[in-house]
Amino acid sequence: MVLRFAPAVAVAVAAAALLAPSSARAQDGEQRRFPPIVDRDYAIDLHQGAVLGSARAVGMGGTGVATGLGSAGALFNPAAVAVRPETSTGEWDWDWHFDYLSSSVGTDYDNNGQPQETTFGPFQGPLITAGLVGQYRSWGLGVSLVYLQHPIERSDTLTLLPRVVIGRVGLARSFRADQLTFGLAFRSGSFQLSEVITDANGGEATTDLFSIGGSALELGGLWRPRDRNLRVGATASLPVTGDRVDVAECDPLDCGGERDGDGYILPERAVLPWQVSVGAAWRRAPTAWNQRVPGDWRDEEYVLLSADLVVTGHVPGAYGVEAFSARELQPSGRDVGISPRAGIEYEWVPGRFRVRGGTYWEPSRFRDTDGEPIDGRLHITAGLDLRVWSFGLWGERYRVRMSLTSDAASQYGNGGISIGFWH
Repeated sequence: MVLRFAPAVAVAVAAAALLAPSSARAQDGEQRRFPPIVDRDYAIDLHQGAVLGSARAVGMGGTGVATGLGSAGALFNPAAVAVRPETSTGEWDWDWHFDYLSSSVGTDYDNNGQPQETTFGPFQGPLITAGLVGQYRSWGLGVSLVYLQHPIERSDTLTLLPRVVIGRVGLARSFRADQLTFGLAFRSGSFQLSEVITDANGGEATTDLFSIGGSALELGGLWRPRDRNLRVGATASLPVTGDRVDVAECDPLDCGGERDGDGYILPERAVLPWQVSVGAAWRRAPTAWNQRVPGDWRDEEYVLLSADLVVTGHVPGAYGVEAFSARELQPSGRDVGISPRAGIEYEWVPGRFRVRGGTYWEPSRFRDTDGEPIDGRLHITAGLDLRVWSFGLWGERYRVRMSLTSDAASQYGNGGISIGFWH
């Protein structure tokens, strides 16, 4: 299965490279540099432009506001924790997911126009998402975790290791016979930066430089008109601002730098910007989408179309992580970003096999050395679900699926695997 997946990712990367505009700007003569960091009066912009989340959402072009349900759907809409499969008719139900993605393919991870040649393997730059949801009648309660790590190689012996952890606790309820669902989530984020030094024998020593944490609220809603094939959703996330810098045994004005003798001037804060999303989805199948279905499974051939529009806020006085690792300030988040997204899903073999694809626009957060905005890039995505196992628990029957997904753009590649319930 992996051997079949790898060529698919390579083809997607090649296709996206032809379609997407390159964000790198050619420079004549000596390469220009960004201004050096001279004091702590700046913020780190934590927003990641490429879609990171469940395998289904990534494969469908980053859409999930109107199509999400259960555990994985809560990453895109807090209302999803109370959205059940149409075959779930009991008082109690539950859901879970685990996704592993790797962005080791590509040289410009965050589209900052500063390509980085890397030799990292698939387990050195992972994105992991996991979640668990419990549902009782019209209520849903869920927890989820997103872990992102992307090494920045400064030399053969020095690597900067930024890590982002985002946790959510969400509560949602459906009204009017499940036609309206509203959710509220408490989102907490933490950013940590470490320095990894490799010695002559290949041993590694890791030094934690600093960490920043913060929290905020997310709101979400979903409209599912009864006996119709349409769903419409909307979400709003307040900004997460971390202004408490926890320094690990170093001077904030001269932290780390043991390898080259030049320490880092640490930021005063880190910011995950506000975000507003709207989405719609339409399903064509032998039966109407928004209705209860008798039996354990809804095995039917269908086509699902979805579209989202995601607006991400600006962050005044913020700069990028990669430039920080070079002790420079590259402006980031100066403008509001608009990301249109579209996806399609087809259940090819009912109850056993699905395929999906999509596309989305990633607006760049960064500016170049001349202060000009860097071009955004077009992404091409694809994925599939395969039912691999069935089992019974507490008198109920469940199916387990394995999913593969890929996301490719100019100088970017992302692929992964997911395990969860077949819905």
